[in-house]
Amino acid sequence: MKKGLDRINAYSIVLYYTLVMVFGILIKHPLHLSILLLSGIAMAMIVAGVKTTAKMLVWSILFASLIILVNPLISKEGVTKIVEYGDFYITLESVAYGGIVALMLTAVFMWFLSFNVLMTGDKYIYVLGRFLPSFSLLISLTLRLIPELNRQFDDIKVSAKSLGMYLDKGFVNKVRLNVYAMKVVIRRSIENSSIKADSMEARGYGIAHRGTYLFYKWRIADTIFLVATILFGSLVIVGHVFKHSYASYYPIINVEFKNTYTIVSLVILTIYVSIPLLYELVEAVLWKRYLSKISA
Repeated sequence: MKKGLDRINAYSIVLYYTLVMVFGILIKHPLHLSILLLSGIAMAMIVAGVKTTAKMLVWSILFASLIILVNPLISKEGVTKIVEYGDFYITLESVAYGGIVALMLTAVFMWFLSFNVLMTGDKYIYVLGRFLPSFSLLISLTLRLIPELNRQFDDIKVSAKSLGMYLDKGFVNKVRLNVYAMKVVIRRSIENSSIKADSMEARGYGIAHRGTYLFYKWRIADTIFLVATILFGSLVIVGHVFKHSYASYYPIINVEFKNTYTIVSLVILTIYVSIPLLYELVEAVLWKRYLSKISA
């Protein structure tokens, strides 16, 4: 069974994720960012799988930890000193801001993981093909090229070992094997690029205006998804403009938790990030219902 979100029109997906990324970058309130992070992890687990999400989360946490450690060392803003040794000091505000930046980046990484799975090369061409045909083709080729090169790289190493090359253990021998595989991959890539270029030129690419064979039918579900995205996304933006999700960390920490408007904006954001989760849940329930009718 395909995921229900795979059938959502690509334009709706792009708009939804664009707003999510904007919220993650602009909003600095810890509660709002926590909601974005948790929902991003849930989305990644549904779309990309638990194993892939766990790997991404581990790397994100390592990167976030680095930010939390480095920011207090390079930023001397803030008035509350928690560590002081001579001219060197660390402020509470810089530590808090480093944590918020780490939280924000982790949330964005999680959402981008699911976006990268949903937006295939065909969907990039569908969205950008009418406006930026060359750019959309470049993105599509790049998305296909990277995993293809990885597969070729692994296959060449296996083939080299099967032929009795680089069988000795040791770090130097592993480096030689990787360098050999990389050289073969580069040579093969250059040759394939030349063949593709000649093929595209022979088929008349770039001579006249070209259309696209991709067509995604607009459904009622796409309309509902788009309306919900615009409605609740606009409410989140209005709340941020009126500083209902506002938080500042310099020169002192100023974060509001108990304000009624802050709670309302948090609820609206929660509804917004739950739109694809609820859609996927409804699709799963309908699928189970159809299966039960078939088995009956």
